[in-house]
Order: sequence, then C-alpha cells, then structure tokens
Amino acid sequence: MTLKIQLFGGLHVWREGETDPIGLHEWRTCKCKQLLAILVSERGEVVTQDKLIEWLWPHSGQERAVSSLRNRVSELRRVLEPSLKQGAQSRYIRTLRGGYRFDPPADCEIDSERFERAYREGRALEGAGRGHEAVIHYERAAALYLGDYLAEERYEGWALAYQGRWRRIYWELLTRLGECYARLGQYRRAIARVEQAIELEPTRSETVYRQLMGYYARLGDSAGMMRTYRRLQRMLAEFFAAKPSPETRALCEAIRTEKFNNNPCRSPSSCSFGPA
Repeated sequence: MTLKIQLFGGLHVWREGETDPIGLHEWRTCKCKQLLAILVSERGEVVTQDKLIEWLWPHSGQERAVSSLRNRVSELRRVLEPSLKQGAQSRYIRTLRGGYRFDPPADCEIDSERFERAYREGRALEGAGRGHEAVIHYERAAALYLGDYLAEERYEGWALAYQGRWRRIYWELLTRLGECYARLGQYRRAIARVEQAIELEPTRSETVYRQLMGYYARLGDSAGMMRTYRRLQRMLAEFFAAKPSPETRALCEAIRTEKFNNNPCRSPSSCSFGPA
C-alpha cells in the first residue's frame, strides 16, 4: 500500500486506491497526526524519542510521555496501513536507535518533494540560459504550493522552522519566476509573480520592490511604479522606522524623469531589513 501525502496548505494523506483523504475520525487524536507531520518533515532521518516528547508532550512526566508516544506510533502505523499485523512490519514508520524514522518507499508521493525537485530543475535550466523551460518547471512547483506548510500547525513551536523554510523557498521561486518572465518580455506575468512574493513576505527584501518597480517601468506604467514605491515607504516606516535606500530613491527618480535605462533589473538579493 502506497501513500500520497500533501503538506502544503495542511496535512492530508491518501491511501492507495482511495479517493478521499484519511478522515479526522481515523486519526483518533491530533497527536497522531502531528507525529506523522514531524516524521514526514524529517523523512530519512531518525527523530529521537526525547525530541518527540519535547515537542509533543512537553508538560508530561517522562514515563507517561514515553507511553503516549509508543501508543501514538502504534496508532499511526495502523492508520497508514490498516491491514498491518505487527508494527515491525510497517513500510513507513521504523523504530531505530532510540527514535523513529519515516522511511517511505519510492512510490510514496509527497508534495514537498515534488515541489523541491521541480524548483531545482528550474534553477538548473535558468542557470543554463533556458528560460522558457525554467518557467515550466517553476510554474509546476508553484502550483503545488497550496498554502503554508502544515498550515493547521501555525501555532505549534515545532512547526515554525519547517514553515519558515518553505515560505522562504516559495518566495525565492516567485521572484525567480518574475525574473524569467521579464527576460522573456512577459512583464505582466513578471509583475503578477513578484506581487505575490511581496504579499507573502513584505519585509524580506527591499530589492524585490525595485525589481517590481522596474517591471512597471518597462510597461510604461508610472502609476504602478509609484504605487510600489509608496507601498515600500509605508512598510519601511511601519516595521523599521526607516526610509527607502538611496539606490531605491535614485531608481524612482530616474523612472519619474524618464532617465531609466533599459538594462534588465537586477535579481532580488537575499538581504533582509533590520539590524544585521
């Protein structure tokens, strides 16, 4: 029995041959589902018993927490494989070196793996100057991002690092898509993707606002350019009590006075706002 696992937009699991995901009543407890979320996120790696207890039962005594963990592991194995006779025969959840590992077979489909594979292929194609093909792979990855990673766990401390990592990768994907579309002369599509990036992470990088201003300028849309600049001004004032950098102000002035040259916009850097 193989599985299909969705992590973007919330955890959903389909067993082979079933059209509906595993229902809430089958999970029995939220801890069972959270346990799977952690093990799938760390797939291929052993997650120690102590780490799982720290994340899922931080306020329980050791003996009770160990018992709870073992019970949830047993439940999880049977949720994923209802016909399983012995836990040791599980195709997915293995007990190893004082912990547990999600060790899926090759036919197990996980959306984050497909996303990362498509993104990496896009990066390689973009680096080789094959922009049209890169866009296809980037868009394939973007279509898989249905919302924040493990969205239902946004208030759980153990999930924050996973969510932050995937949001960052998705943000980078959107900005690279914008760059690819711009190089192909498809500025409206470039604008749409970079607007998404800013909506997703408005405080991550000032450079991406310059990227967007440049795309509006290529279309001769001074109103869009100024709207982006004012949006940047408001964001900087609200979050950092700061103003746009001299480079951004100079770009704005150049576009306004029609001195902007037609060199391609620089790619957005990974620089962040705030103190270093």
